[in-house]
Amino acid sequence: MTYEQILGMVLMALSAIFGMFLSFKKQLTEERKPIDELNKTITELNANFNAMIESNKLRDDLIAKHTEEIGDLKIQAERNKLNISNIKGDE
Repeated sequence: MTYEQILGMVLMALSAIFGMFLSFKKQLTEERKPIDELNKTITELNANFNAMIESNKLRDDLIAKHTEEIGDLKIQAERNKLNISNIKGDE
């Protein structure tokens, strides 16, 4: 074999190996794309759940506070009714 033939075979072998490498790389990238999109979606869902949890905590705190205030107002209303009936009874 001549030097040119050996050089041609080596270049063809290198180009074939390079082509296979690019093909494998592209295939792996394409196979990974749905997984990356799924991971992104899961991350967004987790962020939404965390926001919902914080919102629920705030709402629950406000409900507890208002429930306590309503209870205090009911007690005050009962006292006022008692005071009114005592005043009417004194007349």
